[in-house]
Amino acid sequence: MLSQGLSSLTHPAAQPPAPRHHEAICQAAAEILVESGMAGLSVSAVMARAGVSRTAFYRVFDDIYTVVDAVLRPITAELLAASGDWFRGQTETAITRDQNAGVIDRALNAHGAAQALTWMGEQTSRRLMGRRHAGTPEDYADLLTPIWTRTLFGFPSP
Repeated sequence: MLSQGLSSLTHPAAQPPAPRHHEAICQAAAEILVESGMAGLSVSAVMARAGVSRTAFYRVFDDIYTVVDAVLRPITAELLAASGDWFRGQTETAITRDQNAGVIDRALNAHGAAQALTWMGEQTSRRLMGRRHAGTPEDYADLLTPIWTRTLFGFPSP
């Protein structure tokens, strides 16, 4: 009897996380990322900003990296939806399609250009994303768009 009572104290029934905690934690993490980058992001900082306890945090997320994933997932999905073939691992296909349509010079190596432009975009995002005052997704687009358009189409973007 006593052991059953102690067991219920040490192993409480799992409570599902409140949706409001998920939203508050993600919002807090996004704000911290914008203000101070990854350097300022910690479980303690997110808890303080979101106004949740450590227990509530860990009921919702495994660690700080799963929070970052949750924050970036909708942004990534929106980018993929808006980009068509270009960011779905089909950059080479999109370049070849546009070469066949006469929009991109056929002399451009579609495979090499796809690899180089994709690598450049990924590296730029990785290097800038976690930095303090790194900018917005729109800033990244403003930086990379002229490079892509000049490389592929031979003229600057409008």
